[in-house]
Amino acid sequence: MKIAFFDLSSGVAGDMILAALLDAGLDFELLKSGLKSLALDEFDLQKEKVIRSSISATHFKVNIKSNQNSDSHVHETEHSHEHAEQDHTHKSSDGHSHKHSHDPLLKKHHHHRNLADIIDIINRSGIPEKVKLDSIKVFRRLGLAEAMVHGVSIDKIHFHEVGAVDSIVDIVGGCLALHLLGIEKIYYSSFHFGSGYIKCAHGIMPLPAPATINLTLGYQSVQTKVKGEL
Repeated sequence: MKIAFFDLSSGVAGDMILAALLDAGLDFELLKSGLKSLALDEFDLQKEKVIRSSISATHFKVNIKSNQNSDSHVHETEHSHEHAEQDHTHKSSDGHSHKHSHDPLLKKHHHHRNLADIIDIINRSGIPEKVKLDSIKVFRRLGLAEAMVHGVSIDKIHFHEVGAVDSIVDIVGGCLALHLLGIEKIYYSSFHFGSGYIKCAHGIMPLPAPATINLTLGYQSVQTKVKGEL
């Protein structure tokens, strides 16, 4: 049995998972080939070697292409979130801050898709059936976590940032990567949470965000002194 173990001491996000799996031997060309079958706005994937705290690592990015007034624009994104229309700063494990500001161009990519929309995108893709099922399970978990926060049924939830191209690529890509590597079981350390507050469409929220708490209920967690979202 092939097992994956994730050390979550610096937090966890879709791009971090994919970067880790690329370092573990994932075939980048196979990943790109599978994700290109998703019916989404044009995007490309990029990986590069970086140094973080004197340690060599892989950095994974999703670049979203768009045409506006015949000009070519590229939206480079590295993180995914549960909440809508956020404008805040992340601090990564290397101590650097990453600010996400949502100008009109970036908002264009943050479609307000509901669960049915995302399931349709996944089901129409050419990825293996197992990967489709796993990806849909992830989105259902996210939808249920948000539904608990807002006190509505899951069909009333609109995925804002998680419904954007980069986040769909991250989530489906993670499921596809595990499949391509033949991972049968996953173990992971305790969840590590940052502190402070985050500004989103629903107002000022404490960290960890309510949906994140719902996703991690029943699992071991560590409250760190890091200011920002992990």
